[in-house]
Amino acid sequence: MSEPESESKEQKPVPATAPTPVEEQEFDLLAFWIQYRKTITRSLVLILVGVAVYFAFEIVKQRKLTDSATALASAKNADELSKVTTEWAGTPAAASAQLRLGDELRRAGKYDDSAKALREFAEKYPKHELQDRALISLGITLEYAGRTDEAYTTYQRVVSEHSTSSAASDAQIRQARILKAKGKIEEALRILSALEQQAKSPFILDEARVLAADIKNPNGRVTGGNPRPVQPEPAEAEKKPDAAKIKAPVVPPAPVLAPPSAAPQPAAQEKKTEPAVPATPVPATTAPQTPVPVPASPAPATK
Repeated sequence: MSEPESESKEQKPVPATAPTPVEEQEFDLLAFWIQYRKTITRSLVLILVGVAVYFAFEIVKQRKLTDSATALASAKNADELSKVTTEWAGTPAAASAQLRLGDELRRAGKYDDSAKALREFAEKYPKHELQDRALISLGITLEYAGRTDEAYTTYQRVVSEHSTSSAASDAQIRQARILKAKGKIEEALRILSALEQQAKSPFILDEARVLAADIKNPNGRVTGGNPRPVQPEPAEAEKKPDAAKIKAPVVPPAPVLAPPSAAPQPAAQEKKTEPAVPATPVPATTAPQTPVPVPASPAPATK
């Protein structure tokens, strides 16, 4: 059994030649540059051009922002603000100028132009951070123009589209005022009640409570946060004693002033005569001083 196994081992084929190891080639930088120099040069040029264009765009952008801000700061009236909105369109300064233009036109009494400018702001800059305040300003302009229904709708838009902003609470307060003016007391109180539960600002809470108290007691005034009821009878009773107090001192002044005017006259005369009497004895005191030399004359007679 051992012999066949030794034979099988000897019968395995043996390769004629062993594989030679692969030789590692070194990287030749010069050969690589000669082969790819055109591609590398083009890539570098494109990169440099891209960087130059980017920096040029940023420089122009920053200069535009600076110039537009300067133009906005120097704008003093509606015409200059309108010029900023057209010449520097697309910049933050143009948006601010559009918003200021609406306020300026409202102060000038041009309510239609003001509403138009504020609506254009809302359309051009729907994602602007002052979008909610622009709608509040639009509602105020519509109220000034007497278009309370449109103002109420505008405030409702603020509540629905910007429910998380402080402008929503302001819009609800203004809605309640419009409803109060129209006599819709229950709807106004419903809005204020919901606002007191949702509002986080103490100023809004105080304003809502004051307005609710004013709606519940329209003839009274708010003192210390509570409505003060009207009491016409006590108010009239308080006025009567005051009137009596005023009339009482008016009558006696004439007789009271008359006696003192007559009394001081003799007193003044007595005072004038009294100092005149002691004025004469003053030289009388000097008269006894004259006999002083009399005893001096007999002195030589004794000698």
